[in-house]
Amino acid sequence: MRWKPTQRAKLAAALAAAVTAAALVGTSVVAGPQHRLLTLPGTADRPPPPRPAASQLIPVPKSAFRWHEAVVTAYTAGPESTGKRPGEPGYGITFSGLPARKGVAAVDPRAIPLGSILYVPGYGLAAALDTGSAVKGWHVDVFLPKAPVAQAWGHRTLRVGILRTRTPFLNRRDAR
Repeated sequence: MRWKPTQRAKLAAALAAAVTAAALVGTSVVAGPQHRLLTLPGTADRPPPPRPAASQLIPVPKSAFRWHEAVVTAYTAGPESTGKRPGEPGYGITFSGLPARKGVAAVDPRAIPLGSILYVPGYGLAAALDTGSAVKGWHVDVFLPKAPVAQAWGHRTLRVGILRTRTPFLNRRDAR
Protein backbone atom coordinates (compact mmCIF):
# COMPACT_ATOMS: atom_id res chain seq x y z
CA MET A 1 0.00 0.00 0.00
CA ARG A 2 1.48 3.41 -0.97
CA TRP A 3 0.58 6.95 -0.02
CA LYS A 4 -1.36 9.05 -2.51
CA PRO A 5 0.52 12.17 -3.69
CA THR A 6 -1.82 14.40 -1.66
CA GLN A 7 -1.24 12.27 1.43
CA ARG A 8 2.52 12.37 0.82
CA ALA A 9 2.32 16.18 0.73
CA LYS A 10 0.31 16.14 3.97
CA LEU A 11 2.92 13.89 5.56
CA ALA A 12 5.76 16.13 4.36
CA ALA A 13 4.00 19.18 5.86
CA ALA A 14 3.46 17.39 9.17
CA LEU A 15 7.09 16.28 9.21
CA ALA A 16 8.33 19.76 8.34
CA ALA A 17 6.41 21.15 11.33
CA ALA A 18 7.72 18.43 13.62
CA VAL A 19 11.27 18.75 12.32
CA THR A 20 11.16 22.50 12.84
CA ALA A 21 10.19 21.85 16.44
CA ALA A 22 12.83 19.14 16.76
CA ALA A 23 15.51 21.40 15.26
CA LEU A 24 14.82 23.88 18.04
CA VAL A 25 15.55 21.32 20.74
CA GLY A 26 18.12 22.78 23.09
CA THR A 27 21.51 21.15 22.78
CA SER A 28 21.77 20.48 26.50
CA VAL A 29 18.43 18.71 26.62
CA VAL A 30 18.52 16.20 23.79
CA ALA A 31 21.34 16.27 21.28
CA GLY A 32 24.33 16.89 23.51
CA PRO A 33 26.88 19.49 22.41
CA GLN A 34 25.96 19.37 18.71
CA HIS A 35 22.86 20.51 16.88
CA ARG A 36 21.33 17.71 14.83
CA LEU A 37 19.02 18.70 12.02
CA LEU A 38 16.96 15.97 10.36
CA THR A 39 17.01 15.99 6.57
CA LEU A 40 13.67 14.98 5.16
CA PRO A 41 13.78 12.07 2.72
CA GLY A 42 13.97 13.26 -0.88
CA THR A 43 15.58 16.59 0.00
CA ALA A 44 19.24 15.58 -0.39
CA ASP A 45 19.62 17.63 -3.59
CA ARG A 46 18.56 20.85 -1.85
CA PRO A 47 21.11 22.93 0.04
CA PRO A 48 20.79 22.51 3.81
CA PRO A 49 18.86 25.23 5.62
CA PRO A 50 20.98 27.71 7.52
CA ARG A 51 21.60 26.65 11.10
CA PRO A 52 19.80 28.80 13.61
CA ALA A 53 21.97 31.04 15.72
CA ALA A 54 22.33 30.00 19.34
CA SER A 55 20.22 32.99 20.36
CA GLN A 56 17.35 31.69 18.18
CA LEU A 57 17.25 28.21 19.72
CA ILE A 58 14.39 27.52 22.06
CA PRO A 59 15.23 24.93 24.69
CA VAL A 60 12.70 22.12 24.69
CA PRO A 61 12.42 20.26 27.98
CA LYS A 62 12.59 16.50 28.17
CA SER A 63 8.88 16.64 29.00
CA ALA A 64 8.25 17.58 25.34
CA PHE A 65 8.98 13.93 24.58
CA ARG A 66 7.14 10.83 25.70
CA TRP A 67 9.85 8.41 26.78
CA HIS A 68 9.40 4.66 26.32
CA GLU A 69 11.74 1.76 26.64
CA ALA A 70 12.05 0.15 23.21
CA VAL A 71 14.11 -2.44 21.43
CA VAL A 72 16.19 -0.59 18.83
CA THR A 73 17.75 -2.36 15.85
CA ALA A 74 19.07 -1.10 12.51
CA TYR A 75 18.25 -1.95 8.91
CA THR A 76 19.47 -1.16 5.41
CA ALA A 77 17.73 -1.03 2.03
CA GLY A 78 19.55 -4.19 0.93
CA PRO A 79 18.47 -7.83 0.79
CA GLU A 80 19.93 -8.58 4.23
CA SER A 81 17.18 -6.43 5.76
CA THR A 82 14.37 -6.17 3.23
CA GLY A 83 14.88 -9.07 0.84
CA LYS A 84 14.85 -6.58 -2.07
CA ARG A 85 17.74 -5.95 -4.44
CA PRO A 86 18.59 -2.78 -6.40
CA GLY A 87 16.33 -2.50 -9.43
CA GLU A 88 13.46 -4.46 -7.87
CA PRO A 89 10.15 -2.67 -7.25
CA GLY A 90 10.07 -1.05 -3.83
CA TYR A 91 13.83 -1.21 -3.28
CA GLY A 92 14.87 1.64 -0.97
CA ILE A 93 11.29 2.93 -0.60
CA THR A 94 9.62 3.19 2.80
CA PHE A 95 6.00 2.38 3.64
CA SER A 96 5.26 6.11 3.28
CA GLY A 97 6.54 6.02 -0.31
CA LEU A 98 9.56 8.18 0.51
CA PRO A 99 13.16 6.98 0.08
CA ALA A 100 14.87 5.19 2.96
CA ARG A 101 17.85 7.16 4.27
CA LYS A 102 19.56 8.17 7.51
CA GLY A 103 16.97 9.77 9.75
CA VAL A 104 14.20 7.28 8.89
CA ALA A 105 12.88 4.67 11.30
CA ALA A 106 10.54 1.71 10.94
CA VAL A 107 7.95 1.34 13.69
CA ASP A 108 4.77 -0.55 14.54
CA PRO A 109 2.05 2.07 13.86
CA ARG A 110 -0.07 0.54 16.63
CA ALA A 111 2.58 1.61 19.17
CA ILE A 112 4.20 4.67 17.53
CA PRO A 113 2.19 6.70 15.01
CA LEU A 114 3.66 7.03 11.52
CA GLY A 115 5.05 10.52 11.04
CA SER A 116 6.25 10.79 14.65
CA ILE A 117 9.62 12.38 15.32
CA LEU A 118 11.77 10.15 17.52
CA TYR A 119 14.93 10.73 19.48
CA VAL A 120 17.06 7.58 19.67
CA PRO A 121 20.14 7.82 21.91
CA GLY A 122 23.27 7.06 19.91
CA TYR A 123 21.46 7.72 16.60
CA GLY A 124 19.76 11.10 16.93
CA LEU A 125 16.48 12.30 15.46
CA ALA A 126 14.46 10.06 13.15
CA ALA A 127 11.09 10.25 11.42
CA ALA A 128 8.82 7.20 11.75
CA LEU A 129 8.15 6.64 8.03
CA ASP A 130 8.45 2.90 7.61
CA THR A 131 7.06 -0.37 8.91
CA GLY A 132 8.57 -3.83 8.90
CA SER A 133 7.34 -7.38 9.22
CA ALA A 134 9.59 -7.98 12.26
CA VAL A 135 8.85 -4.59 13.87
CA LYS A 136 6.19 -5.27 16.49
CA GLY A 137 5.16 -3.25 19.54
CA TRP A 138 7.83 -1.04 21.10
CA HIS A 139 10.48 -1.87 18.52
CA VAL A 140 12.24 0.86 16.50
CA ASP A 141 14.31 -0.09 13.46
CA VAL A 142 16.58 2.83 12.45
CA PHE A 143 17.94 3.11 8.90
CA LEU A 144 21.69 2.96 8.36
CA PRO A 145 23.03 2.94 4.79
CA LYS A 146 25.81 0.33 5.17
CA ALA A 147 25.16 -3.28 6.18
CA PRO A 148 28.28 -3.65 8.39
CA VAL A 149 27.33 -0.54 10.34
CA ALA A 150 23.74 -1.77 10.74
CA GLN A 151 24.98 -5.16 11.92
CA ALA A 152 27.39 -3.50 14.35
CA TRP A 153 24.47 -1.51 15.81
CA GLY A 154 23.07 -4.80 17.02
CA HIS A 155 20.08 -5.18 19.31
CA ARG A 156 19.75 -2.51 22.01
CA THR A 157 17.14 -1.69 24.62
CA LEU A 158 16.98 2.11 24.95
CA ARG A 159 14.69 4.83 26.25
CA VAL A 160 13.33 6.40 23.04
CA GLY A 161 11.71 9.84 22.99
CA ILE A 162 8.62 10.54 20.88
CA LEU A 163 8.11 14.25 20.30
CA ARG A 164 4.72 15.38 21.59
CA THR A 165 3.02 17.50 18.93
CA ARG A 166 -0.47 18.61 18.13
CA THR A 167 0.13 17.77 14.46
CA PRO A 168 -2.29 15.09 13.26
CA PHE A 169 -0.30 12.18 11.94
CA LEU A 170 -1.27 9.97 9.07
CA ASN A 171 -2.34 6.41 9.64
CA ARG A 172 -3.01 3.36 7.52
CA ARG A 173 -6.51 4.59 6.60
CA ASP A 174 -4.99 7.71 5.00
CA ALA A 175 -2.89 5.57 2.65
CA ARG A 176 -5.88 4.41 0.61
